[in-house]
Amino acid sequence: MTLIRAELIKLRRSKLVWVVGGLCALFDVFLFAIYTANGSSVFEPELLPLGQLAALFLCSFIAIANVIPAVLIGGYVGAQDYGDRVAGSAVHWGGRYQSLAGKVVATVLALCTLVVATALFGLLLGLAHDTNLAHLDLLRLLHQTGLGMLATAMLGLFALTVATLVRSLALANLITVVTLFGQMFLPPRLGQVTRFVNPLACLGDAAESAFSNLDGLRNFSTSFGNGLSLGQSVIGLVVYVFCCLAALCLVARFREYR
Repeated sequence: MTLIRAELIKLRRSKLVWVVGGLCALFDVFLFAIYTANGSSVFEPELLPLGQLAALFLCSFIAIANVIPAVLIGGYVGAQDYGDRVAGSAVHWGGRYQSLAGKVVATVLALCTLVVATALFGLLLGLAHDTNLAHLDLLRLLHQTGLGMLATAMLGLFALTVATLVRSLALANLITVVTLFGQMFLPPRLGQVTRFVNPLACLGDAAESAFSNLDGLRNFSTSFGNGLSLGQSVIGLVVYVFCCLAALCLVARFREYR
């Protein structure tokens, strides 16, 4: 717990984290402004019962915006100790695997907190349109929030792994972003393989089903489908997490620290 708390304190004191949080809030405010605009709205305000705005925020977050906090926070946690030249001290003080576990848990907690904050922000703004709690589908909202946490945490784990391997925040961010978005420029067959770097490639059908309550919104699409069965998606998620953790454990076991 001490190591996890230490990593969370570093995140709390980092200006980068507060900037990321501010950018995510601005993204949600932008969606809300479009969502409530009179006359020129791309959405249908009358189709927005309580909880649907939170679903809209979460859907947009895991489809677009979560790349920013996941890449930056995961990269920061993985590489900052090397930038400050305290990686060796941290390992000698806390232990190789204990230090690694602290970084992984802190990254997941920070990103999951951001997802929960997004859902709560959507609920609060949604009260401006609908105060009838009977319209709130709480189980669906919890499902959507859980998927958002899973997708964002896995993406953050990937960024953390890359940053730990290369020991540079800037280089890690560059590699992660190129890996995530560069696949669109690859030949179709190769792109079909590399798309699984993004957790949404595994979560696709589950996410599309969870956010089906947004299908009535005009000019808004929730096409996450990936053609994978539930079993294949679960296997893909397990393999994704295993590969990241295996790479981190190998680094923790064999890297020489000074």
